[in-house]
Amino acid sequence: MTLRFSDLLLEQWRSGRGKPHNQWYWSLVIAIAVTSLLTLINATGIFQVLEWAILDGFFRARPKEAIDDRLLVITIDEPDISALERWPLTDRDLARILRQLDQSDPALIGLDIYRNFPVPPGTEALAEVFRTSPHLIGVEKVGHTSVAPPPILAEQNQVAMADLVMDDDGKVRRALISAKVEGEVKYTLGALLAVQYLEQQEGITLSPSEDSEEAVSLGSASFMPFKPSDGGYVGADTKGYQTLLNFRGLIMPFKL
Repeated sequence: MTLRFSDLLLEQWRSGRGKPHNQWYWSLVIAIAVTSLLTLINATGIFQVLEWAILDGFFRARPKEAIDDRLLVITIDEPDISALERWPLTDRDLARILRQLDQSDPALIGLDIYRNFPVPPGTEALAEVFRTSPHLIGVEKVGHTSVAPPPILAEQNQVAMADLVMDDDGKVRRALISAKVEGEVKYTLGALLAVQYLEQQEGITLSPSEDSEEAVSLGSASFMPFKPSDGGYVGADTKGYQTLLNFRGLIMPFKL
């Protein structure tokens, strides 16, 4: 009897029909089970801290960028407080600092110090600085524990929010750009300073993005609003208009 090769193949197929190929079958079952388990675990947010740590490491490993000489940051830290031997700064001290800054003809000054009540002496001197400084932006806090803005700056519409968005590990990886408060859209201090500076110095205005109905643009830069599950986040609080921060990779990226 003569058998053709095709007959042998057909017979082999018939004899194996209905019997799973054990190796592939169990590999597929295990792959599906592992994938489902990881997806379920990730949905609970267990991996968030690990993914945040990886993101932090990425920013630290980035090449150094040049210091942005358009910005000057003046800090008040523990050595300053020890030298002054008091806190908070009096209105007189704050007025003197602001006048000294003004001598450098800055485009804008952001005052990230709450001044919702007088700290004499020098209250009238500080009030005069507030009244005569249209390029000065003060702050308020609108979160759970609100802090009122300086009354004079509020009357002149020279106030921004000082609120921050913190992750569960106490670190700031997201920027709050704006929020609607009692029907009014308010910007955070950094966002308002950036928007006003770019408009005054470079003619760049904030506008809806052509790429997405949700995004906004500043010149060639487009900012997408942060979503609850963006990046390594799971069910994050997305109140207001938030975006992920793009750290410059330096401990001191600005002049101090």
